[in-house]
Amino acid sequence: MSEYRLPPKGLVSTNFKRLLEEYPSKTRREVIPLGINSENKIIFKKMSDLEDILVGGTTSTGKTNFLNTIICSILMKHTPDETKLVLIDNKGTEFNSYADLPHLITPIVKDKDTAYKILNSLIAGAINRKQIFATNLVNTFDEYNNLVRQAKRKYPDTRLGHLPNIVVVIDDYALIENEGTRKLLESLLKINNYTGIHVICGTSLPTEDIISPEMREYFYSRVCFNFVEDKNIKFILGCRNTKTIEGENNYIVKTNDNKFYELSNILLDDFDIVSIADYIKYTNKK
Repeated sequence: MSEYRLPPKGLVSTNFKRLLEEYPSKTRREVIPLGINSENKIIFKKMSDLEDILVGGTTSTGKTNFLNTIICSILMKHTPDETKLVLIDNKGTEFNSYADLPHLITPIVKDKDTAYKILNSLIAGAINRKQIFATNLVNTFDEYNNLVRQAKRKYPDTRLGHLPNIVVVIDDYALIENEGTRKLLESLLKINNYTGIHVICGTSLPTEDIISPEMREYFYSRVCFNFVEDKNIKFILGCRNTKTIEGENNYIVKTNDNKFYELSNILLDDFDIVSIADYIKYTNKK
């Protein structure tokens, strides 16, 4: 295969083009967009700082648009060698445009049994990465890849190999939740810190029998769209007092450093998703 080509900015709509133009160029591999603040500024954060993200919101509030914006941003800025994706969509309707992309570790996951298997393999992958770090006397994903870059400059034939980020996106965890997947997801969240494996988990049902308080605490970053009941907003964000979230595509973000942002979605056109995915599929064929 010839050198991998990232999609050009001219492929996307005005809203998404603006996002790409404001992307911090020096840290493109490290950040994702969180949304637009009241000053019309796009907020970016490093994935390694956010770690795992819980995204709550009822149907038609903008939750899936948020997830798609992150996926498309990764596809526009990251080659498959830099970032791999695991997409879990038990509805079988939200992520279909991404089928057959080279960034995917596995075909789009659409049932509980396959979700169980992939979560189990990700746990094994996180454990393996920690063993690799220990062998090479480093503690984190970033430290290891810096070590690899330095080694390749000095010793081009080194056996040390770069590790990609792995981003797991779950459209609606409530649809795959059972005792088995719950235990595996909790285990993955416990051990994946600093391994370059991140979980972005959407849910339309923020109840304790779906997302236990213990599991919620492993999501160091939270995103909450509108719910009918304020108690659901408080459950997602993990705080006693929360401002009301009004309207579609508006939400509150709580980052891992306990800062709160009131943001709006970077509205994504269906055209963007299809254009980006098709460009990657047909331009980077083997």
